Amino acid sequence: MPKGGRDMKSKVLYFPRDVEVRITPKSIVTDEFRQQIRDSFRDYTYGTREDYRYQDKLAYINLIREENFKVDAEDLINEYIKDQIWNQGEFSLDNFKDFETLGTLINASIDRSLKDWHHWSGDHHLDEPACRFVLAAIEEVMNYPEADKQHEIKEGGKYHE
Repeated sequence: MPKGGRDMKSKVLYFPRDVEVRITPKSIVTDEFRQQIRDSFRDYTYGTREDYRYQDKLAYINLIREENFKVDAEDLINEYIKDQIWNQGEFSLDNFKDFETLGTLINASIDRSLKDWHHWSGDHHLDEPACRFVLAAIEEVMNYPEADKQHEIKEGGKYHE
């Protein structure tokens, strides 16, 4: 536990195929993490024709964003209702008849989906290390071999057959 008895701030950064990293201000990218990403991408692209590999790479990178900037209409509506109850003491379904309200909710979802990585957590002490992990994941995916030369792809310190 850090000085003063307080827990160090942290947040989990998610990657496709169940790769997760607890980000703290002191998090560093390790070779183990890079290998997890290579293994994850290998499994993600398994069975896909090699001429679709670039599409797989871009889709995998997009999944990193989707995992970390979730845009869920139900969540947005629930947040809106809670805010209305908190601020006005009540909520009425009549609020959803107003196009301005609907536009606000739609814009909120777009803003979340386009959020920059340096605003991932709202805390620059976590955002900076998170950016390093996202960049490392992108590097590993983009450097993944174009052809399935399984003897060139290491898995857990051993070459994958």
